[in-house]
Amino acid sequence: MIDQSYRILVAEDNQLNMELVCYMLENMQLPYAAAINGAEAVELFKKEKISAVLMDCHMPVMDGFQATSEIRRIESETSDGRRVPILALTANASMRDRKKCLEMDMDDYLSKPFKYQQLKSLLDKWLSRENPSADPSVETSESHKSPAVSDTAIVDLSSIEAVFKDPERVRKIIQKYIEQAGKYLQDMRLASEDENMPDLRFAAHALKSSSAYMGLSQVSQTCKELELFQKGKTTLTVYQLIARLEQELTAATPVLRDY
Repeated sequence: MIDQSYRILVAEDNQLNMELVCYMLENMQLPYAAAINGAEAVELFKKEKISAVLMDCHMPVMDGFQATSEIRRIESETSDGRRVPILALTANASMRDRKKCLEMDMDDYLSKPFKYQQLKSLLDKWLSRENPSADPSVETSESHKSPAVSDTAIVDLSSIEAVFKDPERVRKIIQKYIEQAGKYLQDMRLASEDENMPDLRFAAHALKSSSAYMGLSQVSQTCKELELFQKGKTTLTVYQLIARLEQELTAATPVLRDY
């Protein structure tokens, strides 16, 4: 059982993802502090009494790995020996990514998109211990992974509906996603024209996770291919992938608007 006196620090640069996580914490009646990058997370950690950190790995200014290192440094300079659980939130679901999180001194791992009960179980697990430590033998990445969405479905809003019971709230989330997707698509177009692969990968990664939450499996998969383009994971060009992404979003948008 989670003590409601706990305070959770959420570090997440994606606005839609942040809203989803914070809403889940509100339903758990857990107070939280929100940071949009690693640097903000470190500053909040210094100022507030934090019980656990939900840390996105890929953020601007300072990423989740750098922020974790800084938090561990701060902890090492205190005299109470307290170690706050840092729980990685990432759209990358491979065992290599999980291993990297543990090697970077994070304590556990949750793959996006995740559901309310999965987050609650993870927080229950770590907040119920006084001095938790990483256990590499625990297959957290598999046990907390959401079921796959059918590849044949253009849109599957079941994950969002499970979090937001109010249809009006779901519609607001949908509108926010549509606006966000348009911005990230434009960012990818500009980055491809400038041959700026870091910016392209950043936009693709951000849209990948929020699309997965919205049940747009095809869009999420195309974003993943764009994110991994330079690693030779696809036979298509960047321009072909962006064109495919635009077609997929064009097909999904009317379905989302008709909710």
